[in-house]
Amino acid sequence: MCAVLKCAVLKAPVIIVMVLTMTGFLAASAMAVDVVNKDKQDRTITIVTPDGRKTVTVPAGGTVANVCGACTIEVSGGARRDASGGQKVTLSGPMLLVSGQP
Repeated sequence: MCAVLKCAVLKAPVIIVMVLTMTGFLAASAMAVDVVNKDKQDRTITIVTPDGRKTVTVPAGGTVANVCGACTIEVSGGARRDASGGQKVTLSGPMLLVSGQP
């Protein structure tokens, strides 16, 4: 058995690590790029990051959250915009609109 004080001292670093991990996870997800589709039809976008490219379908009137931390969003027709942090990319017709602070 350990004394109460000794056990509390041993558990404190574990609790601190857990809190810091959760705080980092929540901050990372809050600082991700969201894509909103204002059109009446599904839209396919390409997300370009240093890790590669992936294609995502954004449903009509819908949102895809947390597509990246920092990336380039491309749509067919050639429009492309860089976005990062907590920014929002809105698809509206042939346009890509970026709002919010990175």
